Amino acid sequence: MKKKIAVLAGVVLAMSMAGCSQNNSKKIEEIDNAALFDGIAEEALINGDDLNTAFSAAMTGANDAANITVNAENTVTLGEGENAENMDYKTEVKIVKSDDQSTGSAVMDNTYNGENSKISAYYDGTKLYFTTNDGDKIMEEMAYEDFMSVVNSYSLSVFPECIDKSACIEGSDGSNEYYMSYNPVSLENQMKTNLEANGQGVVDGENMTVNYSNLYAKLDKDGNLLNYIYVLDANYTNDSGSQPYKYITTVDFTNRDKTKVDAVANTDDYMTTDEYTQLLQERMSEEASAEAASSEDGEGTEDESAADEEPAAENETAAQ
Repeated sequence: MKKKIAVLAGVVLAMSMAGCSQNNSKKIEEIDNAALFDGIAEEALINGDDLNTAFSAAMTGANDAANITVNAENTVTLGEGENAENMDYKTEVKIVKSDDQSTGSAVMDNTYNGENSKISAYYDGTKLYFTTNDGDKIMEEMAYEDFMSVVNSYSLSVFPECIDKSACIEGSDGSNEYYMSYNPVSLENQMKTNLEANGQGVVDGENMTVNYSNLYAKLDKDGNLLNYIYVLDANYTNDSGSQPYKYITTVDFTNRDKTKVDAVANTDDYMTTDEYTQLLQERMSEEASAEAASSEDGEGTEDESAADEEPAAENETAAQ
């Protein structure tokens, strides 16, 4: 089931390369609503292409920022009640760029049905230093673009051809709040296209039916992206029946020009990827040996038990 929910998340993440804070909770409730536009005045409605232009430019600006902190949270729920599958993936990414160096740090927390794992990372411009959930410290030479491909869970693309409605509400401080709803059928087709583009076809007997899908984004007066919320509410169907599916991603862009990267104090503590591979092989070998020894001990116990039972049987015969 874990593989299934990961694939379903990938359906949406194929659209986005995709942090839910307490401050965002009420806004999420507003956006997670099939009747989102019932509460938006008609004079606020805009063309979908205009929303796409503003949001895409703001997202590009955030990705190109020389100094920024990004907090993102992606949650996926498949099913309902006690049998629901839940995944929660949180990241905090800090980026600081100069004329001759790009550095960054990240903390990635993943929770699947109550089981937690955590990875922390520091990129010094040429090497990535990361610590696994087991406490292993590994160093790997890496280009900045590759580092970003690992930690970027917050980029989102808009598909203007799928937009049903969009709106813009201007604040008194010059900021703009954008709202958008996708057409369910158009989005379903786009999702299938994205899967095929990523080398994954639609499996026979499986289908995703979109109920609604909404986007909210806030830009400051200079066009900088402050935060966004994206919601997909759907039903996932396979041979076993239909289950509700919910995907929510929330992202905050903060600390522009004030961010400091969390650097590693002692890089000598980190092993190379080859050393780490060797360590994993040794651990696997030790585990295999331990399992073999345990199996042999179990067989010995059964033989001893049988031997103990035979004299008892003989004594019982003699007594008769």
